[in-house]
Parts: sequence; structure tokens; C-alpha cells
Amino acid sequence: MLPLGLITLPIFTRVFGPDEFGVIELVATITSLLSIFLIVGMDSAAQRSYFDSSNHADKMGVISTGLWFLVAWNLLIVVVALLCSGWISSLVFGTSQYADLLQITFITAPLAILVVYCQNTIRLHFSPWKFTLVSLLKGALTVGLSILLVLKFEMGLWGYFAGILAGSAISLAPALYLIREEIALRFSFKKIKEMLSYGGPLIAAGLAYYVLTMADRYILARLATLDDVGLYGVAVRITSLMLFLHGAFSLAWSPYVFKLYSESEDRVKAVVSRVMKYVLFSFSLVAVFLTTFSHELLSLLTTEQYFGAAIAIAPLCLGLVAYATTQITSVGISLSRKTKYIALGSLVAAIANVLLNVLLIPRWGILGASIATAISFTVLTLGYYGICRKIYPINFERKAILKICLICVLFVAIGSFMVFDNLVLGIFVKLAFVLLFVAVLFLFRVFDAQETAYIRGWFSGLRKVRSISDLRTWLRSQRGRKD
Repeated sequence: MLPLGLITLPIFTRVFGPDEFGVIELVATITSLLSIFLIVGMDSAAQRSYFDSSNHADKMGVISTGLWFLVAWNLLIVVVALLCSGWISSLVFGTSQYADLLQITFITAPLAILVVYCQNTIRLHFSPWKFTLVSLLKGALTVGLSILLVLKFEMGLWGYFAGILAGSAISLAPALYLIREEIALRFSFKKIKEMLSYGGPLIAAGLAYYVLTMADRYILARLATLDDVGLYGVAVRITSLMLFLHGAFSLAWSPYVFKLYSESEDRVKAVVSRVMKYVLFSFSLVAVFLTTFSHELLSLLTTEQYFGAAIAIAPLCLGLVAYATTQITSVGISLSRKTKYIALGSLVAAIANVLLNVLLIPRWGILGASIATAISFTVLTLGYYGICRKIYPINFERKAILKICLICVLFVAIGSFMVFDNLVLGIFVKLAFVLLFVAVLFLFRVFDAQETAYIRGWFSGLRKVRSISDLRTWLRSQRGRKD
């Protein structure tokens, strides 16, 4: 399912002005901070402990212990947050008038956390249809109810956040139902201690990630205006397709790697090495596409008052390419259970992000914020790579990776300046430009002979598909080739 922020962008940019969009962005960043303390790394910890368990009873104990801990802990934290909502509003906005919006999102956050916990449990069983069902249900409810309350009942920002609250609350019931066989009235202090020892350092990592991804909004609000925060938020939503793809990949990647590691450590290293190149290629391709078509996307999804967001899209795309690779460069840290290094790497990147934002935003506004993000994510993934070389070395195809990076930067830079008055001509030229990016990668031999032959066979077989039956046969053949 496409990112909700992108789906609703054409609607809400025609209802809210850039300053109101700035409010939405800042409230969302506050809620993200709260969520770090609500989840306390329990999602990752439960996943790691689950695969260490040898039988169903132990696995049920892991899931149940994590769930009941989250329920009690979330209740405590949210009560404190609700009591402080007026003070938080005054601190961030300079006025307490947004306290009611914060209260709505503070109640929403634990519901959303529990839905995510249920989805993560579903992932452990490799049940994509159940996972997708919960995602679609929650997405449809939050989007539909928000639009209904904003457009039909004209409830403004309050209706926007109330719709998200209602959608999260309603979707929690079926999410819990789908994992009912994993839930019992059981709580193990031994397991929660083990899980918190794994997830605890991830709180620090989460805080550093928060600074890394959200500090630019606060600094923009202080050193620029709410309008700038709103424009930057639109640019982030345009590039959120990359975040969506990254999230989809990470959902499948983490349990797959843990399972593969339990079976064969040597095979894990070989798979990780090859996947790194594929991830970098895939996200670079999306980055080139989004940057090249940034003006068309803004024209389609927003109104003229938001067109200034285009300047931030190219650096954000490059930053998200780097961010996507962190799933690969940090895998050795997770497998070796040395999660403190994830916190360390993200802390260094977060400090760099704050310093760069303070330095660049006064000069270049949202462009400076986006450049700071790109540099910071690059520092993050390089830091993880440097740490993993010492604690869990993996031989990556460095020449191929370097070629993809340089060609991606070049094409993104050129694509950001491609503007045509003739829409039809522009679309054809830009599509050709994106295809040229792929051709150049093959020209510079990024893929070896075996990979090139596989890709050619993939397209050759796909061209022969004429029916559903042909498609099923083709999919079975692809699975066979992978095996």
C-alpha cells in the first residue's frame, strides 16, 4: 500500500495552507518522539528472541510477555504525556492552543504501537496476506475517516488527527485477533529482562534516529517559518515512496536474515553481500525517477503554493538511498547482538545532522535541511559499515557499489534541473533519461555476466506472459531459478 502521506497529499494540500501543514509536521514529529519511548525496542527484541526459542510454548511466551509489557508501559507513559500536553505545545509552538491536537495524537500513539507489534508478530510466521490485510484496513480507515472529518464535517486539523485516532483504534481489534494463537495470560520476568537488554540500547538508537530524521523540522520552525516546515513536509511526502519501499524491504529482510543466520552463517554473508548491490541499484533508480519527475509530481499532487518544495527533493532522494543501505550495513551488528553500536553510529550521524541543519538552514532554507539529511544518512551507513568490518566482516562488491553511487549522484543532479514547458515532450524525454540511467549501469558493468543473463531471462520470460496461467508458470520458474 502506498504511503498514506502521499495518498492524501492531493486532498489536504487543497484544504490546508503551508502553515497548517507545518503544524501537522511538528505534531507528527512530537508523536514520533513519544513512540520511541512507547516501543522501547520491543519490536526488534521480540523478533530476535522469537527465533532463539526452540518450541511453540517458548515463542508464545516471548510474544505474550512483550505484548503485556507494552500495554502496561504505554499506559503509564501516555498518562504522563497527556498531563504535559499544554507545556509541550508552548515549548514547540510558543502557544498552548495546539494542546488538544497533541492529546489526540498521544492517545493514538499506543494504539498504533500495538497494531505494529501485532503486524511484526504476523511477519514472524511469514504471512504476507494477513500482514497486508491489517495494513490495508488501518490505512483505509485512517485515510477515509480523516478525509470524512476534514471535508464533510469541516473539522480542520482536529478532524485530521481524530480520523487517525479512530482508524488506529478500530484496526487494533482484527490485528489482535490474527495473532490470538500467540497470546496467553503469561508474563516471564526472565524473558522481559532478556528482551529489554537487547532492545534497551535501541532506545538510544531510536532517539538518535529521531534527531537524524526530525530535527530539521524543529530547526526550520526556529530559524525559518511554519510555511517552510510545510513546504519541507510536502517534499518529504513526495519522497516517502522511497521510505515505503524501504519499510517493505525491511519487513521481509529482518526475519529472513535471522532465520538464514540460524541455518547457515556462511550463506548469510554471501546473501548480504549480493543484496547490498541490488538494494542500492533499486533505490537509486527510484531516486532518479522521483527527482526527474519532481515538478510533474508537485503539479499533480499539490497546488502552486507548494511548488517551492521541489528544491528539496533531489537531496532528500539521495539521502534516502543512503538510508536504504543501512539495513544491509548494520546487519552484522544485529546478528552479533551488539546493538550498542547501532546507537553509537546513529548518535554520530544525529550530531552531524543538527550541526549541518544549524549551519545550512539560515543560508539555504529547506534546501539546506535536505542537504543536511543527505550527508547525515551517508555518515550513518558508512559508520555502520566501518563498525561491521571489525565485528562481523562481510565482503561487499565495492567497485560495483561505488559505480552505482557516482552514477546515481550524477543523474539525480541532472534530473533535478530538467524542466519542460511541453508536458508530453517532457514526460517522454524524462522517461528516456531514467532508462538511460539503467543502460549506463550496464555499460559500466555493474552487474556480472551471471546477473545480466538472469535479468535478460527474466524479461524474456515476462514477454511471453499472455494469461494468468502463463503468469503463474513464469513465477514458478523464477522461484526455481532462485533456488
